[in-house]
Amino acid sequence: MNNRKRNKGIDFPRMQKKLKIFLSSAAEYSKRALEISKPVIVKFLKGVSDFVRHTAVISKPVIAKLYKDVSGFIRRIAVKSKPVITKFSKDVSDFIRHTAVSSKTIITKFYKDVSEFVMRTTVISKPVIAKFYKDVSEFIRRTAVIIKDSFRRFFRFAGPSPGKAVKAPYTFFNGSKRLPGKKLAVYSAVLIVFSIFLLWFVSNQIMFAKHYWEGEAEKKFRISPGQSLTEIAENLKSNDIIGSVFLFKIAAKISGSDNNVISRTYIFKNGISNSEIISMLTDKSLMFSLRFTVPEGMRIKFIGKLAVNKLGLNSDVFINETINDSLINVLGLKGKIKNLEGFLFPDTYNVPVDITEKELVRLLFNEFRKKVIQNNEIQESITKNKSSLLSVIIMASIVQGETQLKPEMPTIAGVYFNRLAKRMKLEADPTIQYALPDGPKARLLNEDLKINSPYNTYKFTGLPPGPINNPGLDAIKAALNPEKHNYIFFVATGKGGHKFSETYSEHLQNAKEYRKSLEK
Repeated sequence: MNNRKRNKGIDFPRMQKKLKIFLSSAAEYSKRALEISKPVIVKFLKGVSDFVRHTAVISKPVIAKLYKDVSGFIRRIAVKSKPVITKFSKDVSDFIRHTAVSSKTIITKFYKDVSEFVMRTTVISKPVIAKFYKDVSEFIRRTAVIIKDSFRRFFRFAGPSPGKAVKAPYTFFNGSKRLPGKKLAVYSAVLIVFSIFLLWFVSNQIMFAKHYWEGEAEKKFRISPGQSLTEIAENLKSNDIIGSVFLFKIAAKISGSDNNVISRTYIFKNGISNSEIISMLTDKSLMFSLRFTVPEGMRIKFIGKLAVNKLGLNSDVFINETINDSLINVLGLKGKIKNLEGFLFPDTYNVPVDITEKELVRLLFNEFRKKVIQNNEIQESITKNKSSLLSVIIMASIVQGETQLKPEMPTIAGVYFNRLAKRMKLEADPTIQYALPDGPKARLLNEDLKINSPYNTYKFTGLPPGPINNPGLDAIKAALNPEKHNYIFFVATGKGGHKFSETYSEHLQNAKEYRKSLEK
């Protein structure tokens, strides 16, 4: 009964006055608290120092702003990080259960408020945010009740109000009439550490939480000049590169980089955080490149399609750029070829992410110049054979179209040179495939061999007017150094290679064996 009366008789306005007295004696309190609980304070200060060193975001004003917007942060995090929030609630529950056993009633209420807050944040609404602020305020008020006995102890340090006698305080912790200074330090440290932990958790989620998307490992993203931070964030979100526009904008503000974004094309890898994105957006020295592989024997129109899929370029623009008179003049072939088919070197390139169609054509052409035109061995062979660059590349493209096997290339080249020497038609299937508007086909029909095209080597004698693809170095060398033999015919084996013959009868027998292999 006495305890209840004492508790019931507490005058909160009086307590506010005494709180002022407590604040005026803060220096003395700090000194005595330090003497009583020096080990606890030292450990706490060390923890705070480590925290500030590793996770302090930018400045005191930012941290103050962060405290104010805690509710908004967690509300947004809950949208994409429900499991994390649930685990956080569980951790908070465990932490409170193990460190505040004595204040079971208030801790239970606080946990209930936090659980309710986490549940409601998934709905994302302003009323929930307002409720969160209200709950936090309530928690702070209840915390003040927990340490009121400590205040009375401190009031004794400062002295009672004039004409007022200080009653023996009642405590929630153990029913005793006084709270030891050491316990005060412990409970104060717990509250501060919890606040710092909450701040660290939210900051970590904003800056360092990684976002993953389904599918491709990398995504290409373009920032145009004049785009605002909001537009950039919304585009990142629409491309599923970030999880939240709001959190990204907060991260950019915290880092002080919101006005330093560089307009260019970026490559973002799956599992990237806001901090990493912001660092990339503001790094002037950063260069992005993509691996772009042009297979040997690929035609211009298919390189254009590859550029669409791999580099995001326009196929029609790329093809138009290959009809470049200035580059054709470099080859000395003006009026002899209609485009750069055969003169774009197949290889693997590291190209800038913002490369244009024109730049890509020049890159492939310049590599051809370096690997072929400026190759002394090739130029000496052309001169020795009394040939021309155009005829060599045309023959190399036919050889490349017939086989991808390097050992076979000189043999096949020898077959075609033997046919030319005998004034026979080349009858090369790859030239028909090139002439067909919808080619290449999986299998040519007899009617395809009748197509009216200068590239139809079943109809016209000699080499076609231009290359039919972009051959590799091995095919070019095979065209310059064909194998010496008497073969006139060859047929596929069905296993990737070819079988060669000198007579037509042998060829028919080989063809028969090939058809049988298809029937198995």
